[in-house]
Amino acid sequence: MTKRKLRFFVEYACWPIWENIPGWVDNINPERLPISFELKRDIVMWTRAFENTFNTHYPPDSKFENTQEAEDFKVTGRHLVERLREELGDDVFEIESPEFS
Repeated sequence: MTKRKLRFFVEYACWPIWENIPGWVDNINPERLPISFELKRDIVMWTRAFENTFNTHYPPDSKFENTQEAEDFKVTGRHLVERLREELGDDVFEIESPEFS
């Protein structure tokens, strides 16, 4: 069985989970994955925290309020990746996370 290849990274107006499928890349809603309710909820909350940094008046100025918020966001992202790996298992899913490894 071929492993499903997932990538975990943030992008505005998208879920942070992407699947590499031959010929395209699919943005995956956490609800579509066989993971716990708690992990789904935490991914949604984390994604919202990122979305809240978006500056609608001038998008290039989008950012966290301070460096501590940005660091906390990264730490939480690393924990989410670890939890995804645990819950999905290495035998079916290969998870890549350049930003949060």
